[in-house]
Amino acid sequence: MADTPCGIGIIGAGHIGRAHARTWRETPGAVVRAIADLLPERAHAVAQEFEIPHVYADYQPILARDDVQIVAVCTPPFAHCLPTVEALRAGKHVLCEKPFALRVDEAERMVAAARTAGRYLAMASARVRYGLGPEMARRMVAEGELGRIYHGRSTVMRQRGRPGIDILKESTWFLSKERAGGGALIDIGVYDIDLMLWLMGNPRVRSVSATIAQGIGEPRSDLVQEVEDHATVMCQLEGGASLVIESAWSSHLQGQTTRFVLGDRGGLRLNPLTFFGPPPPGERECTSRRVLPEGVEDQHQGGFAALTRAFVAAVRGEGPPPMTPAEDALVVTRVIAAAYESAAAGRPVIFE
Repeated sequence: MADTPCGIGIIGAGHIGRAHARTWRETPGAVVRAIADLLPERAHAVAQEFEIPHVYADYQPILARDDVQIVAVCTPPFAHCLPTVEALRAGKHVLCEKPFALRVDEAERMVAAARTAGRYLAMASARVRYGLGPEMARRMVAEGELGRIYHGRSTVMRQRGRPGIDILKESTWFLSKERAGGGALIDIGVYDIDLMLWLMGNPRVRSVSATIAQGIGEPRSDLVQEVEDHATVMCQLEGGASLVIESAWSSHLQGQTTRFVLGDRGGLRLNPLTFFGPPPPGERECTSRRVLPEGVEDQHQGGFAALTRAFVAAVRGEGPPPMTPAEDALVVTRVIAAAYESAAAGRPVIFE
């Protein structure tokens, strides 16, 4: 396998499928063999742009190809489960785009299929785990530099970034509850739930409370938006720790992206990765130091390209399993589902 590149098959040729085609083409040890989309003209356009030799209107021929070892599922979220399960049953390793699934039972089917097949299945939200900053933060937490972890928070607020309205205007399915599953939370909050639980050591989630808001910014006159612009989620974690996630497609605020983890001996803030320690004796202001060298950003050596490189290395037996494995993706799916249930019912959702 070491001298033979991994063949990649891409299911879905929309915006994210095109991004996958570009990144996989640039990934060492990988070659994109085929792409499929229900809209053949769209698949042909991506294939021509990235020199993909085989184009299909159905993904089944990709699963039948012996020269495809990895399948990237890049369909809209409502169509993630079936191609993922069928690709695994066909003996392929699968990188599924985020969100993993719209329903918990779908995610459970996907996890079970990966276990039965003995193949890798990971969620592409892992792109935010890769990078010097996140990986160093995870290491510092795991090695006890922060002490007992008691709180984490991620706040990501776009000013105007509603898919189907402000950006990706042709992708109107983002505004459909049935097709997208939700709005800002399931679209961009998925990254932060994944990242923050991982940074905090993957503690068990005990309960979820959430609120959502809609109607922030001018609507699109020819469409009905069925999903939220803003979501606030609080998770109670095993051992008494807490996690707060704030996600917004649209807000009246600038520069609000912050992520931090707090322990009883220190704290970490990302972008740039900074460690905060106790104040010197007799003082009140915490000490602080930048963890990475000046000029080195948190996402250095990370992002989507790092994710595809790591996935190929795992499949080739040259690296550890990919990050955000199916089991972690299932937890993220459960948190998102519980958040929407909590917001609708106006009460916390308690996990068994």
